[in-house]
Amino acid sequence: MSSRIPEEVRKLIIHSLATIADKISVAALVAALQHDPSANVRIAAIEELKWLGGTEMLIDALRDKSAAVRRAAARALGCRRFSSDASAAVTALATVLREDRNVSVREEALRAITRQDTGVALDILTEALANDPSPTVRAAAAEELSRISSDNAVAADALLTALTSDKSSKVRAAAAAAIGRLDEDENVINRDVIINALTKAFADDSVTVKNAVISALQAIGASEVLVALAGG
Repeated sequence: MSSRIPEEVRKLIIHSLATIADKISVAALVAALQHDPSANVRIAAIEELKWLGGTEMLIDALRDKSAAVRRAAARALGCRRFSSDASAAVTALATVLREDRNVSVREEALRAITRQDTGVALDILTEALANDPSPTVRAAAAEELSRISSDNAVAADALLTALTSDKSSKVRAAAAAAIGRLDEDENVINRDVIINALTKAFADDSVTVKNAVISALQAIGASEVLVALAGG
């Protein structure tokens, strides 16, 4: 597609090709993703290609020079449309989470991994929560841990560690909120341990953390603790 054609027109052509969705159209969409000089046009190609199946071209887009394009590719790979190729998608996304320097790209990769859970999301999320250098990514990892159900005990342990040890109030608040969303199962999660940790976290200097603790205690029905905290 000629770059002399205005960007908005090229985007419209991409949408039109996607509605046809024959081999010629798909080839043109892939070519636009690989070669168009505009990041916005490449993103438009991703948005259409994600509904046409396959992962290879989107995995390639994870190496695009534009962070916005890489973020769009990560988001597309989290689409349920790619569940049949979830293992390849998650492997590529995990590499992005470890290596991409852009925070928003890593965050999108992390959320996509959760949506395409192949049984390895728990390990990836706990690793990101413990070690990613960005509080934004660590907070996202805490949030996503409350959305998977493969092992609540492991998730709870990771979240409790973040609640008590992370240097960022943003992460500590996200961990508290996530703890309140975990499915309660007394066989794997000790309610008393959870309540004790949340009660201690109420002493946090951050109002955001305090508010998250209150919400978590409400979610698990710890009315007696809320009354005690209200009394000072």
